Amino acid sequence: MSKALVIVDCQKDFVEGGSLAVKGGKEVCAKIEKFIAAHKDYKIIRTYDTHNPDHPSFKENGGIWPKHCVVGTKGYESALSKDYAGLEIHKAIDKEEYGVNCSIDGLNIDTYLSVGIAFDYCVQSCAIMTKKANPKAKVIVAEDLCAAVDPKNNMDIITELLINGVKVFTVSEYEHPIFKPCPFCGGDVTGVILKDYRMIMCEKCRMKFVDSDPNMSNEEFVKMFNTRTKTDNTNSGK
Repeated sequence: MSKALVIVDCQKDFVEGGSLAVKGGKEVCAKIEKFIAAHKDYKIIRTYDTHNPDHPSFKENGGIWPKHCVVGTKGYESALSKDYAGLEIHKAIDKEEYGVNCSIDGLNIDTYLSVGIAFDYCVQSCAIMTKKANPKAKVIVAEDLCAAVDPKNNMDIITELLINGVKVFTVSEYEHPIFKPCPFCGGDVTGVILKDYRMIMCEKCRMKFVDSDPNMSNEEFVKMFNTRTKTDNTNSGK
């Protein structure tokens, strides 16, 4: 079995200077390329938002978005600095949609690591659709290799991903797991450690551990979770 890096919509219209630019898009593209350089064992799958001038998602055609990613324009082109060998998936060709199943039959891929633009739209949708199509596969979103349209909604997006069985990690957490299994059911857990919000959720029993104490360090939070027992009180939800 093998791993795939799913690069979602890293196109010029979605980075700074594009018609539907997402703040931090160029920086994320540079980070993705560094990841590719350091991880030669990943197969690469790339999605392209693919539109004609009369696409129904455009404001001038009754939609909500400015014209973007029109085939044949500069904005449609890759925002990465060079081409990478791999597979391309062209999506949203004749209708407004954000996601697509990014799994490819016959490649024996069991892990899909999703990155790109935008975290709160196409990355989220592609990851969830891939997981639903392949429930036995590991589908992961590397949050720090994504740019979001509205970062204020990131925790809601992360929760939705976890509920749908998609793991969410930073690259460091993905490569160096820091959480023990859930003390309640032994299931795998996903942790999100941000500056002002920390959450861990069990993928099996959906037990959620949340802490926002500004006086607690990230290291203390991780230790608190890893040493929990079934008798501890938790801020939980299923």
